Amino acid sequence: MSDTTTATTFRVTIPDAGSFVADDAVSGAPISVLPITPSAYPVVSGLARIVADARELDVAGVAGSPMNAARGQAGVPFLGLSIVNPGSGAIGPDIRLSRFGVELVDSTGATIANPSRVLARIRVRAGSQVVCDRAVDASEDSTMALTLSPVVALPLNQAMSISITADIDGSADLGRVRLRVADSTSFVARNANSGATMPAILATHPIDGAVVTVVARADTLVVQGQSRFPAGMPVGSTDVDAITVTLEHPGAALTSRVRVDTLAFDCRDAANAAQIPGAFLDRIRVLLGATEIGIVTNLPSTPTTVAIPITGLTLDPGQRVTLDIRVNVEVSAPTGLFAMTLGAGGFVCRDENLGTPIAVRSDSGPGFPFTSGVTQLEAPARELVASFVEEMPAVLAADGNPVPVAKLTLTNTASSGTIRVDHLDVLASDPRNNALATGDAVSRIQAWVGDSLWADSGDLLVGAMTARATAMTPLALDPHAPITIELRAIPRSGAPIGPFRLGLRSDGIGVIQPTSPLLAVAVVAGEGQAFPFWTLAGGPTALTLKGSYSNFPNPFAAGRQSSTFAFYLKSPARVTLELWTLRGDRVRTLLSGSSLGAGLHQEIGWDGKNGRGDTVVSGAYVAEIRATYDDGSEERERRKVAVVR
Repeated sequence: MSDTTTATTFRVTIPDAGSFVADDAVSGAPISVLPITPSAYPVVSGLARIVADARELDVAGVAGSPMNAARGQAGVPFLGLSIVNPGSGAIGPDIRLSRFGVELVDSTGATIANPSRVLARIRVRAGSQVVCDRAVDASEDSTMALTLSPVVALPLNQAMSISITADIDGSADLGRVRLRVADSTSFVARNANSGATMPAILATHPIDGAVVTVVARADTLVVQGQSRFPAGMPVGSTDVDAITVTLEHPGAALTSRVRVDTLAFDCRDAANAAQIPGAFLDRIRVLLGATEIGIVTNLPSTPTTVAIPITGLTLDPGQRVTLDIRVNVEVSAPTGLFAMTLGAGGFVCRDENLGTPIAVRSDSGPGFPFTSGVTQLEAPARELVASFVEEMPAVLAADGNPVPVAKLTLTNTASSGTIRVDHLDVLASDPRNNALATGDAVSRIQAWVGDSLWADSGDLLVGAMTARATAMTPLALDPHAPITIELRAIPRSGAPIGPFRLGLRSDGIGVIQPTSPLLAVAVVAGEGQAFPFWTLAGGPTALTLKGSYSNFPNPFAAGRQSSTFAFYLKSPARVTLELWTLRGDRVRTLLSGSSLGAGLHQEIGWDGKNGRGDTVVSGAYVAEIRATYDDGSEERERRKVAVVR
């Protein structure tokens, strides 16, 4: 082929018989050339394509990740290469690679003169085929020549992946090393057609593999256990701390990581007799901090060890971690004494690199087996007793201030187990027990425990039938430790209803029920009470002294009852409240210039007695109230009070 042609394809043809010149070999006379068949001409060759010749071999490194490798570890990935026979066309000759060289360098990049101090054997794979597998011995030069057999054929423009792995010598020097491609002259590559030598072009110089840190074998894991079971707990308890296990890798730097594969537990009674795990436990979890790294839910139905596979737990030399083992107690578990143990054989741990088992020893303190401690499994909490004391005032002022309306006392009657409550649903009705929309009566419901707001309904919409006061944090009721909740309501301004009551049904006390219906907690009324609970009726009043001034009951039985006065002050004032006969004789002074704050007052009562302590006679009396405000203004109101004997 001409080395200057511009043609891309061509054919060779013999157009006709005239293309042949033939002579008689003896006489030299011309000979006619006749076709075998009339259609024999033209004679045409196949189509030939003119392609560029192979010119070079491009070599690039493939990024790898740093890793640790233990003494004696086989098949450690050191170096990856991508090799291409580049060309501008679609067809060209193969290049055949038969050899190249590599060097082992230390953490400073200096070549290690005797690589057998680290490597015992080296292998080369082209794709999935092993093309070189040889020992690295003490006579090795700093450059290790890798002769490939069979040779690697590299078609035009098809990248070939070359991977180089090595076995670490059992007594290798510890530290960081990497494999490096020797210079380009170490490559022996030839044109498959012409046999010409092809130069290797390195994408970077040097081409280095990932750092491999040669480490010593791990041989020991130090462990320590701490009992976590409570002295007693109810059947059906969930996520209970059983054992805390601390693991420590005692190895020095440049030691293999330790991989924890399995923890295995036994179930015991107080006499240390083996128990059936599935009869007592529904689940065992292993947590590293907040991360679950092991779980078993299908526990054995025979007295055998429970093995929990552990995922993702490795320890670096000197590292210390703490694992929490938590359990769910089976809802049908028998009551009685129960414990879990974790022996030395319950730890399955290996050298991360070699996969070889390592020894486990106990830290100072109690040795193996580690135990959860013995717990008394008890019948679960099944009943919450609710007692209700109504405190609804007869008169309500819609001035945005919360008004105490009732007290709810909750008692967990069980001997063990906590009951949690996270909401209350409050209902409303009229005095005749006809249902009302709670949102029409009040704009908000609050529940207080002591001096702390426990639950809040938020702003209620007009027409909302139920007000759910949701807890910020569920209320935990321990056995025989009653907790009293004070319900407070904010009456709705301009409420479209008259007097109303507030109440609770049993299902309105929001017990957080166990996941199993077998452990459902019943809410029952206290002795002498019944659900639903209701307050007395309270009626809205005006936010003025004139519109709010009232007393109740009226009439009332003097000497046997008291009548309470209600009035609203627009601002702080000095208040006088006196009772007079219709003839103008003063009967009694209940308030005399007393300083009272703004808002609704209904704490002043009259028992029907005069200033001398005698019960007044039946009839009508006048109750006069005078309020002198801080700004100097004054209001005065009178009303009749009827007394019966």
